[in-house]
Amino acid sequence: MKPRNFVFIIIAFLVGGVGGGIVGSYVSTRVVSGYVENSTILGKAVDTQTKVGLLQKIRERNYNEAIELLEVTLDGDIVSLRINNENTNQTTEAVKKAITVARDYRTVYPRHTKYPDIDAEIMNILSKQNIE
Repeated sequence: MKPRNFVFIIIAFLVGGVGGGIVGSYVSTRVVSGYVENSTILGKAVDTQTKVGLLQKIRERNYNEAIELLEVTLDGDIVSLRINNENTNQTTEAVKKAITVARDYRTVYPRHTKYPDIDAEIMNILSKQNIE
Protein backbone atom coordinates (compact mmCIF):
# COMPACT_ATOMS: atom_id res chain seq x y z
CA MET A 1 0.00 0.00 0.00
CA LYS A 2 1.28 3.40 -0.92
CA PRO A 3 1.95 5.81 1.96
CA ARG A 4 -0.43 8.30 0.39
CA ASN A 5 -3.32 5.78 0.47
CA PHE A 6 -2.43 4.81 4.03
CA VAL A 7 -2.55 8.45 5.16
CA PHE A 8 -5.87 8.88 3.34
CA ILE A 9 -7.33 5.84 5.12
CA ILE A 10 -6.11 7.11 8.51
CA ILE A 11 -7.62 10.54 7.84
CA ALA A 12 -10.88 8.92 6.71
CA PHE A 13 -11.05 6.89 9.94
CA LEU A 14 -10.33 9.95 12.05
CA VAL A 15 -12.92 12.07 10.26
CA GLY A 16 -15.43 9.22 10.46
CA GLY A 17 -14.74 8.70 14.15
CA VAL A 18 -15.03 12.37 15.01
CA GLY A 19 -18.10 12.77 12.80
CA GLY A 20 -19.71 9.69 14.30
CA GLY A 21 -18.98 10.97 17.78
CA ILE A 22 -20.54 14.32 17.00
CA VAL A 23 -23.62 12.74 15.42
CA GLY A 24 -23.94 10.21 18.27
CA SER A 25 -23.63 12.94 20.85
CA TYR A 26 -26.21 15.08 19.07
CA VAL A 27 -28.69 12.21 18.74
CA SER A 28 -28.30 11.07 22.35
CA THR A 29 -28.68 14.65 23.59
CA ARG A 30 -31.86 15.06 21.55
CA VAL A 31 -33.28 11.77 22.85
CA VAL A 32 -32.56 12.63 26.50
CA SER A 33 -33.82 16.18 26.16
CA GLY A 34 -36.98 14.90 24.47
CA TYR A 35 -37.57 12.48 27.34
CA VAL A 36 -37.04 15.19 29.96
CA GLU A 37 -39.27 17.58 28.03
CA ASN A 38 -42.04 14.96 27.76
CA SER A 39 -41.79 14.17 31.47
CA THR A 40 -42.00 17.86 32.33
CA ILE A 41 -45.00 18.38 30.08
CA LEU A 42 -46.76 15.32 31.51
CA GLY A 43 -46.15 16.65 35.03
CA LYS A 44 -47.56 20.05 34.08
CA ALA A 45 -50.62 18.38 32.54
CA VAL A 46 -51.31 16.49 35.77
CA ASP A 47 -50.65 19.63 37.86
CA THR A 48 -53.11 21.62 35.75
CA GLN A 49 -55.85 19.02 36.19
CA THR A 50 -55.22 18.89 39.94
CA LYS A 51 -55.37 22.68 40.26
CA VAL A 52 -58.61 22.86 38.30
CA GLY A 53 -60.09 20.15 40.53
CA LEU A 54 -59.01 22.08 43.62
CA LEU A 55 -60.44 25.33 42.34
CA GLN A 56 -63.75 23.64 41.57
CA LYS A 57 -63.93 22.11 45.05
CA ILE A 58 -63.15 25.45 46.70
CA ARG A 59 -65.68 27.34 44.58
CA GLU A 60 -68.30 24.70 45.41
CA ARG A 61 -67.35 25.12 49.10
CA ASN A 62 -66.19 21.50 49.36
CA TYR A 63 -63.32 22.52 51.58
CA ASN A 64 -62.72 19.12 53.16
CA GLU A 65 -62.41 17.50 49.73
CA ALA A 66 -60.03 20.25 48.59
CA ILE A 67 -57.91 19.78 51.71
CA GLU A 68 -57.80 16.01 51.20
CA LEU A 69 -56.68 16.45 47.59
CA LEU A 70 -53.94 18.82 48.71
CA GLU A 71 -52.89 16.36 51.44
CA VAL A 72 -52.63 13.54 48.89
CA THR A 73 -50.53 15.67 46.55
CA LEU A 74 -48.31 16.69 49.49
CA ASP A 75 -47.74 13.01 50.32
CA GLY A 76 -46.74 12.39 46.71
CA ASP A 77 -44.39 15.36 46.72
CA ILE A 78 -42.71 14.24 49.95
CA VAL A 79 -42.07 10.75 48.54
CA SER A 80 -40.82 12.24 45.25
CA LEU A 81 -38.36 14.45 47.10
CA ARG A 82 -36.96 11.42 48.93
CA ILE A 83 -36.70 9.36 45.73
CA ASN A 84 -34.98 12.21 43.89
CA ASN A 85 -32.58 12.67 46.80
CA GLU A 86 -31.71 8.96 46.84
CA ASN A 87 -31.17 8.88 43.07
CA THR A 88 -28.91 11.93 42.97
CA ASN A 89 -27.24 11.68 46.39
CA GLN A 90 -27.57 15.45 46.55
CA THR A 91 -30.00 17.42 48.63
CA THR A 92 -30.36 21.03 47.66
CA GLU A 93 -31.31 23.74 50.11
CA ALA A 94 -34.71 23.89 48.39
CA VAL A 95 -35.34 20.19 49.09
CA LYS A 96 -34.24 20.58 52.71
CA LYS A 97 -36.55 23.56 53.11
CA ALA A 98 -39.49 21.72 51.48
CA ILE A 99 -39.11 18.71 53.76
CA THR A 100 -38.72 20.94 56.83
CA VAL A 101 -41.84 22.94 55.94
CA ALA A 102 -43.80 19.72 55.32
CA ARG A 103 -42.58 18.29 58.64
CA ASP A 104 -43.65 21.46 60.49
CA TYR A 105 -47.05 21.40 58.78
CA ARG A 106 -47.64 17.72 59.58
CA THR A 107 -46.65 18.31 63.19
CA VAL A 108 -49.51 20.81 63.51
CA TYR A 109 -51.89 18.89 61.23
CA PRO A 110 -51.12 15.16 61.51
CA ARG A 111 -52.66 12.93 58.88
CA HIS A 112 -53.45 9.23 58.75
CA THR A 113 -54.77 7.50 55.67
CA LYS A 114 -56.24 4.07 55.17
CA TYR A 115 -52.80 2.97 53.93
CA PRO A 116 -50.53 2.38 56.96
CA ASP A 117 -47.49 1.65 54.76
CA ILE A 118 -47.74 5.04 53.07
CA ASP A 119 -48.29 6.78 56.41
CA ALA A 120 -45.20 5.06 57.82
CA GLU A 121 -43.10 6.04 54.80
CA ILE A 122 -44.18 9.69 55.03
CA MET A 123 -43.47 9.76 58.78
CA ASN A 124 -40.07 8.13 58.18
CA ILE A 125 -39.10 10.77 55.63
CA LEU A 126 -40.31 13.65 57.79
CA SER A 127 -38.84 12.32 61.03
CA LYS A 128 -35.23 12.35 59.87
CA GLN A 129 -33.44 14.86 62.04
CA ASN A 130 -30.78 15.88 59.57
CA ILE A 131 -31.64 15.91 55.93
CA GLU A 132 -28.42 15.10 54.10
